[in-house]
Amino acid sequence: MVITWYGKNCFKLQSGDLVIVTDPFDKESGLTPFRGRTDIIIKTIAPLSIKRQASEEGFEIDYPGEYEVKGVGVEGWPIKSKKEDSKEKSEQIRTVYLIKIDDLKIVLLGHLTDEDEIKDVLEYLEDADIVFAPVGGKPLIETAAIAKLIRQLKPSLVVPALIDGPKDLKPFLKELGQTETQPQEKITIGKKDLSKEKLTIGCLKI
Repeated sequence: MVITWYGKNCFKLQSGDLVIVTDPFDKESGLTPFRGRTDIIIKTIAPLSIKRQASEEGFEIDYPGEYEVKGVGVEGWPIKSKKEDSKEKSEQIRTVYLIKIDDLKIVLLGHLTDEDEIKDVLEYLEDADIVFAPVGGKPLIETAAIAKLIRQLKPSLVVPALIDGPKDLKPFLKELGQTETQPQEKITIGKKDLSKEKLTIGCLKI
């Protein structure tokens, strides 16, 4: 599998000819959006009114549930904050996903703001091979909390997401007792390359 980052929470995961894209954005973001063929689009945050659909751009997954698309298994669970339980109910739904592809278990934590938001589904996410994690701190989950969650999930590889660049990684690396990591253009990884004995931080360049 080859992993490429486009900024924010937008990643391309490519296995052979199969292409998965997470949280694509438009040019109004100020970044260069992903352009290319996609088989599966996965969104970790979406309007409540959106519907699952297949389009010319690929099969879109934007809501919790179980999916099987082109041999890829995807399972999503809603994440809800205390604020969303109150009268100030959000007009968006946030989802954490588990993707099964190439004998790999991949977790997309998406726009998580507190570790308690997924405490009821942790058992399904533990022992993931790869975790895509928001590590930039507030307004999303705090740095110490995401580091604690990573230690619970015990992945072999963490791919930082929702940061402006490698400079934002220092507090997260410190929490995990890691030194600075060299940003890469892409990550090429397979099951045989991963080890539970050592946690690797896979920092990517935009």
